[in-house]
Order: sequence, then structure tokens, then C-alpha cells
Amino acid sequence: MSADKSAETALRQIKEKRYADKFHLKRGKTIHLLGIAFSSTGHTVQEWKEEVLA
Repeated sequence: MSADKSAETALRQIKEKRYADKFHLKRGKTIHLLGIAFSSTGHTVQEWKEEVLA
């Protein structure tokens, strides 16, 4: 993911590329998807979003 994109864009990429699938197979585990937006100028976290898969 490139810098200066939204946290929502990051979450969408995680879902589209199905990164969590291999972890979701382990029943009884809670999975937290984190979309994090970084600033290329300030080198800081601009925003983040979390989605919990049970």
C-alpha cells in the first residue's frame, strides 16, 4: 500500500487480496484487520480503521 491513501483503501486491499483467509481457518480465533494510512510528508499515521472478524 502506498502512503497518502486512506485507511478505508487499505482495508479494502486486505479484503480484496484475502490476506486474512489463512488465519480465518483457525476456528476460535478472533482476527483484527487494520487499515492504516501513513503520511509521506510527516512520516506519521494519519488515520486507522479496524474490522474484527470472529
